[in-house]
Amino acid sequence: MSPVSLVACPRSKKNTMFLPFFCIVFLGLMVISVSALPENPAILQQYMFGGSKFDTAMSVQQTGEGGYIFCGHTQSENLPGYHGGEADGLVVKLNTDAGTEWSRCYGGRYYEEFDSIQETFDGGYILAGWTRSPDGDLADDFPGYEPDKELSNQWIWIVKLDSAGDIQWDEVLWTSGITPEDHGHTLSVLQAVDGSFLVTSGEYGSDHWSYAHIYTLGRDGKLLKHTSIGPQGMNPTSIKQTRDGGYIVSGSTGKCSTGADCEDADAILIKLDPNFNQQWIDSPRRENSDEYFYSVEQTLDSGYIAVGKICPYDPYDRTVLVRRYDSTLSLVWEKIYQGSGIMENVAVSVAQSPDGKYIIGGYADSNDGDFGGNHGGWDGWVAKLGEGGTIIWQKSIGGSAHERFFSMTLTQDNHILLAGESRSNDGDLGWTIPGGDDAWLVWLETEPPSIEKIIPSPYVPVTGKTLSLMAYGNASLDWEITGMKWELYDKEG
Repeated sequence: MSPVSLVACPRSKKNTMFLPFFCIVFLGLMVISVSALPENPAILQQYMFGGSKFDTAMSVQQTGEGGYIFCGHTQSENLPGYHGGEADGLVVKLNTDAGTEWSRCYGGRYYEEFDSIQETFDGGYILAGWTRSPDGDLADDFPGYEPDKELSNQWIWIVKLDSAGDIQWDEVLWTSGITPEDHGHTLSVLQAVDGSFLVTSGEYGSDHWSYAHIYTLGRDGKLLKHTSIGPQGMNPTSIKQTRDGGYIVSGSTGKCSTGADCEDADAILIKLDPNFNQQWIDSPRRENSDEYFYSVEQTLDSGYIAVGKICPYDPYDRTVLVRRYDSTLSLVWEKIYQGSGIMENVAVSVAQSPDGKYIIGGYADSNDGDFGGNHGGWDGWVAKLGEGGTIIWQKSIGGSAHERFFSMTLTQDNHILLAGESRSNDGDLGWTIPGGDDAWLVWLETEPPSIEKIIPSPYVPVTGKTLSLMAYGNASLDWEITGMKWELYDKEG
């Protein structure tokens, strides 16, 4: 039987069978009997982007036509279109061969960054980030706008791009008051199945995160709804739509001295219904340590897996935290991965592979315990876990300076794609761009899955235009699909 994968709206050179309705599978089908990934997969290719100073990739995604897009920020004044000031938001589009298709700097005269990007149903992109500028690419009609005056705090900046990177609209929302220190796990954006856009953010008060917020924007960028969720002190880090049409939100709670890590912090997950009403909540508590969740994903059995870190009050004992839940946020298993590095070990992204195992990505400076192969300083770190959290393989990627992964996704051909920043020119990196850190993408080579059976989940939201079943190889397909129920939505929801 030929290996097969389910892909949302690709335009592929491989053999593809199309259903007659133009639709996108939003959340998945259960896949069983799939070939395992190889042990400690090899680096397939790498991509670097940067200029004279610091450049970072914070969020990456494969696009529908098979290319790639990432966002982040840049301080490189020699990049075309740089607006000056401390930093610009950065977006780079790659083609299917990982060559630069276009790159753009967005912002004004002071400070901008992008933390989250998603391809939209119309082939464009939605971005969530921060701004302190009243000029440049920013609209001039938001509350608190004063020409030629730097904003007192960072304001949330939502930007809608077309497929070529031109701004279609932007919206500046309420300020959180945080500083740019240790940014990167604060904003999350998605397009819901009804076509609206959701953005999560924390509210930072004088010495603590006050409440978590979800902003709902229409297709034209106008604010439709503002919802506060969770207990006081919650800082949300990730939001995903679930198969029942609701949402799962990860984050942490606690008293913060800055906009970054908190004292007395607890990791937290909240399950919301489609109207943002709380259904279930879990917030594990440990003595003498702080805990954070940075990412959560719904699993094939409609449960959840969340990743983050534990920071014991001993500053030299920071560990990776992974917790697996059932559909009602009851704990199935928990695993802690430890090493003796002097900085920190953290998982910031998670995905379930087609064989039902889990891929986690982040960074670590340990070279013992559950970690190995470190090249010096922080390395980008990725691992494959079995059920129960057993490490199947783990890999440190980097050089003698610092490398970190902030985002991870599985590609249409089942490779692992990681994005972050790199400073080294040795080890796994034989080159660097003169300046500071460079935006860095790494593809890990894996085996395409061999699917013997596809079982649809009870509820599969579908929207958009095309469902394709992609076949790898030249063998004929031999399958049977029974009992599948489709709910189709037009572009108006």
